Amino acid sequence: MEHVNIHNHGFSIIEIETMSVCNMKCTFCAYPDRTDKGNTLPDTCVTSIIDSLDTDDSFEYICFNQLNEPLMDPRIYGFIKYARGKGLPVLLITNGLLFRSGEVIRKLIDSNPEHIKISLQVLNADSFRRSRGINSSFDEYKQGIFNFLRSAV
Repeated sequence: MEHVNIHNHGFSIIEIETMSVCNMKCTFCAYPDRTDKGNTLPDTCVTSIIDSLDTDDSFEYICFNQLNEPLMDPRIYGFIKYARGKGLPVLLITNGLLFRSGEVIRKLIDSNPEHIKISLQVLNADSFRRSRGINSSFDEYKQGIFNFLRSAV
């Protein structure tokens, strides 16, 4: 397998969207307009990308998202562990909606990504449902995130 140092091509981050799925229909996101919804990268493709990375000090992280919600892919925890096992830093960006599930929280913490970003975007309770395109209330959403934060410390 050929190894690629992405720094030689002017990059320090690699983003891998393992599955084109999302549980929100945000008014500010291109996901609702995508035509490839539900597409999934095969496991071997994801691990092959990770295996092909030849990193140096300029490499920042693998980010497992693009225009999707990575926690909707049940394989994501294994991919994070795989990358971390190779000594690679991982950033996971999530909208946090699935943090209502204790199992999701446990699996994410156990997979041990180096960084987690929660994409809150809309903090106004009155416009939350419309902006995020979901039926969940802002308070329910916020409670899930607080549950995650309590579990992560």
